[in-house]
Amino acid sequence: MHAGISWLTALVLAVVQGATEFIPVSSSAHLVIGAQLLGAKELPLAYAVVVHLGTLVAVVVYYWRDLAQLGQAVLRAGARVGEETGEGCNGRRLLGLLL
Repeated sequence: MHAGISWLTALVLAVVQGATEFIPVSSSAHLVIGAQLLGAKELPLAYAVVVHLGTLVAVVVYYWRDLAQLGQAVLRAGARVGEETGEGCNGRRLLGLLL
């Protein structure tokens, strides 16, 4: 681990990142503040990147089916809405709502 951050600090900050990522506050700011409260002089940029990447991987794994539906909806973008039923229709609707 980096000289400025211990394994315990890294673990606590990873939990903070996961807990604050999906609420409307800055999870990055929580990482910096948490690191300072835990006695780390600075938060290594590589650590912050890896923790955010971990969050992204967790989201992709959890929402895998929804993301697959979105991908299929994009590939079938030329189809008319009335022609789709079931899963494909839900994917197109979700894609439209996201856009």
